Amino acid sequence: MKVLFASHLYPNPVSPLYGVFVAELAAALSSELAVDVFAPVAWRPFDAQQRKIGAVRRERGLTVAHPRRMPVPGALASIRWMTYAAALKSSFQGVNWDIVHSHWIDPDAMAVAQSPRTARARLVATIHGHAAIGLGLKGRKSPNLGPALRRMDHVVAVSSELRSILIDEFGVESNRVSVRFNGIDPAKFRYQEMAKARQKLGLPLNRRILLHVARLSTEKRHRVLLEALDLCQVRDFEIHLLGEGPLRGEIEAEISRRHLEDRVFLHGGVAHDRLPDWFAAADVFCLSSAHEGCPVVIHEALACGVPVVSTRVGAVPDLVGSGDGVLCERENPEALAVAFEAVWSQGWDREGIANRGSVHTWNAVAHDLVRLYQGLISGDVVK
Repeated sequence: MKVLFASHLYPNPVSPLYGVFVAELAAALSSELAVDVFAPVAWRPFDAQQRKIGAVRRERGLTVAHPRRMPVPGALASIRWMTYAAALKSSFQGVNWDIVHSHWIDPDAMAVAQSPRTARARLVATIHGHAAIGLGLKGRKSPNLGPALRRMDHVVAVSSELRSILIDEFGVESNRVSVRFNGIDPAKFRYQEMAKARQKLGLPLNRRILLHVARLSTEKRHRVLLEALDLCQVRDFEIHLLGEGPLRGEIEAEISRRHLEDRVFLHGGVAHDRLPDWFAAADVFCLSSAHEGCPVVIHEALACGVPVVSTRVGAVPDLVGSGDGVLCERENPEALAVAFEAVWSQGWDREGIANRGSVHTWNAVAHDLVRLYQGLISGDVVK
């Protein structure tokens, strides 16, 4: 069986943190099947950085193609899929796939659905979050979403919430959509000694640390996090923010306005291979998002034995049990502050959290996808 992953969400030498979760899944799947990856990049002839992205590369058992596509201005976003389809036409000449699995709907799945290259393949798409179906903050539903979803043989949602939205709001038949969570690589994300991790990172050994790993963007609600920190009665802990994004300047200004410079530290984007040390060093992990799909960072924190404070979004309530952390309502800094106080007041069995959190691995997700692919090819109904 040959599989193509179609995903503009995919890391490359210029953007190594872009869509790491898709790359992790593709690598796990390649241990069972032949997997190619189609990850087009916008053509910018005068961009010296882009020259670092080769047209084709081999890594982790995968052939990854980065064909150039013509950039499309925002006003013409509804036809962006055409440039992806054109790039696919010129990629992997002579190769036919049994399964084409897209990791975004418009343009990725739309381009795949319209391409003659995929006419004989079974089409699968994964919905990784609200933004993928135009339901992010200030999101707009693309007119291509409905047609693309109808062309898919099966749709994977990473949370029960997203599955319900696909059925109720987009009319996807219930037998064509299933829930499959994300995962972790247990060789990377596992229980480790906290003191060693802190020494490695140069972090204090005698202060409680709360870790927050997320893109610095609106949906992650850093303002809610900082307000909750201000409101929290427990004050003997510091927060380390890992991530980069468009709101960095605003977040820095908010930290300064609240006089939190001695308690809140921004570290920018951190290589994925360095994250296990950060999780091991943390007393608590936090996510303050307004919406999520199935956040991989929750999987990673739990697998490292770190208790979680999070808003009740996406798959988080399915992953975080009462022995794993404290959940609260979204968009509510007072509730988040109470959750902080509660998590610090309890003792946590970090090894127990790690044992429970290590169940969801990328290898398990990949094995489950192989069963789905086989069912689609054989014609069996797979849920």
